[in-house]
Formats: sequence, C-alpha cells, structure tokens
Amino acid sequence: MGRGVWVGAAMLVALHAPLARSAPAHALTRPAPARASRQIVAARASRDSARTAWLRERWSGSLQGLKAAQTRLDAASERYATALDRGPMPAAVLPRERAGWSEVAMDLAERGSWAKALGLLRGPLDSPSKLLPVEALAAGNVESPSAGLAVLSWRPDRAPEGARASDEAGLYVAAILSDSTGALRSARSARWLLLGEGRPATARSWARLSLARSISAGGEPLLAREILARASSRTAPETLLLADLTAVSGDTAAAARLLIAVAARTDIPTADRYAAAKKAAGWVQGPVSDSLSEREWMGLQRALSDVGEAPLALRLMDARRKAAPDSVAAIDREDLKASLLYKARRYEAAGAFYGGLLARSR
Repeated sequence: MGRGVWVGAAMLVALHAPLARSAPAHALTRPAPARASRQIVAARASRDSARTAWLRERWSGSLQGLKAAQTRLDAASERYATALDRGPMPAAVLPRERAGWSEVAMDLAERGSWAKALGLLRGPLDSPSKLLPVEALAAGNVESPSAGLAVLSWRPDRAPEGARASDEAGLYVAAILSDSTGALRSARSARWLLLGEGRPATARSWARLSLARSISAGGEPLLAREILARASSRTAPETLLLADLTAVSGDTAAAARLLIAVAARTDIPTADRYAAAKKAAGWVQGPVSDSLSEREWMGLQRALSDVGEAPLALRLMDARRKAAPDSVAAIDREDLKASLLYKARRYEAAGAFYGGLLARSR
C-alpha cells in the first residue's frame, strides 16, 4: 500500500468530516502532559492564522507583504510539524476540543504518522464515525490491511453487507485495502458501488478507470471497454485506456479518433494532450490516415504542433494521400505545413514555403 494512496483518501475525508461523540471514560489511559499536548493545537492555530494572512496578502496585498507573510507561514508550519513529531497525544479530549483534535488526526495521517493518528483516533477521540476511513487506513498501515477492513466491518467474503462506511471515502479505502489483501471480489464490489448515480464525478472516474484496468488484467478486455464506453464523460486517462482496449479489439481507426478528440482539446494538461497525440500518430500510419476526415486529420496535426512534435506532424502530412476536399482546406494545409517547417527548424524550407504562399495571395 503506497503512502500516496493513504494521503489521498485522508484528504478526501477531511473535506467532509464532521464531529462525533465525546470521549468515554475508558479513554483516560496512558496520560500525557496536558500542557505539552495543547501545544500541538496552539501550533496548528498559529499555522492557520499565518496561512490566512498569507492568503490575504496574496490576493490584496503587496509583493513585499506577500514575502513577509510567506516567511511567517513557513516558520509556523515548521513549528507545527515539529509539534506533531515530538509532542505527546492527549489522554482525554473535551467536547469543545474535538474539532481541533480531529483535524490534528487528519494532519498526522497526511504526514504518514499512522501510529500516532491511530492512537489518537482509537483513544481520546473514540473512533468517530466520520473518520472511520482514516482510522481504517491507519490500521491498515500500522497493523495489516485485514485489520483496516475490520475497522470498516468490511468482510471480503460478504462485502459490502454490513459495512460501517458507505460514503466515497469509506468505499475508496475498502477498495485499496481489499487490493492489498488480494480480495478481488471485495475490491471490485467497492468500485461498483462508487459508480452509483449521485456519486461525485471524481470518485466515479477513479472507480471506473481502476475497475476497467482490473477487469482487463483479468482477461476480459471487452467488458472493460464497455464500462468505459458507456460513460457519458471521461477523463483523459480513461480515454487513453479506452483507446488501447479499442485497438486491441482490432479497430485502430476508432481508437485513433478517440485520442484525436483528446489531443485537440486545449483545456486539459499538455501532458495528456501529448500522450494522446503521440499514440494516435502511431495508429494513423498508412491507410488509416486516409480514413480520417479532414477535420480529424488536421486536428491531429495541430495537436502535434502544439505539443512540440512538428517533425512527426510533417511526416504524417507527407504520408497523407487523400486530397483536400476544397480550396479552403488546401490553403489550411499549406499554412499549417509552413508553420510546421518553421517549428521543426527547417528555416530555409519554411521561408520558401511562406514565399510561395505570399506570391500566390497577390
């Protein structure tokens, strides 16, 4: 189980983790100096105050004020980190302090201090129901993945019946803990539940992508492709996987079209556009290139140009045998080729090409 996975789920829970019951009397064990433990909460409050000041300077202050606020925030963050590492956890938590200590538990989980987070959650906080996914993560890391599933009352042999956490965070944790125990059925059950209507788009996307990968690796690529194809909207990684599965089925033209649509978008990260454009370019060699419409083909060329692959775009352009559908499309091709020659640092050829275009326009 990777540390990054734990932190991702912990941050998810932090967004919607209200408070639970007050601590029972049996939590008053393993006493710690009250003053020392309160220093943790005080350090956190100082860090939060410094962050608020930094945000104020960022949006409405001066550059000098922002630099000073950054220095104070860095110092306050360091003091809080030191307090988390060295300070003792409280033996008991008053009802009015539960909010602060719940946030401390989340911060400990985010830092990977799983033993301290687990002790705080199981001890003075008495396992608050809204933080069960975080407690399960901590138990999975400190003890075993099976122990983490037990926190959620998630039994792999009958999941998800009787589970204590059925929100997105609980199902996410159940899925990755089940992965760690090798319980394939349990892991897939959690993901199927995350695909339910009304779940957040981010949760559904993660579940759909990881479920499709699992099913494909299990020897059912057609089912995996169908899961992705039925989605009304997909992320770039989902479309990349769908294209791979489509190509495996033998339809490289359809796979290329899926990727060209992603590569042509300008509202997604360049890394996603690059991956889509490069893979599509590999699939449109030969006859497949001429099966694309002019709009699809030019969209791929422009995407390759945008992501720094002008030489590759030129090779594809020279390989195209299908003529432009009209004079306007022919001019668009020539304009793009001149631009590609320049970006490929073929300056003499680009100059000659631009010269021909200018002479033609007179």
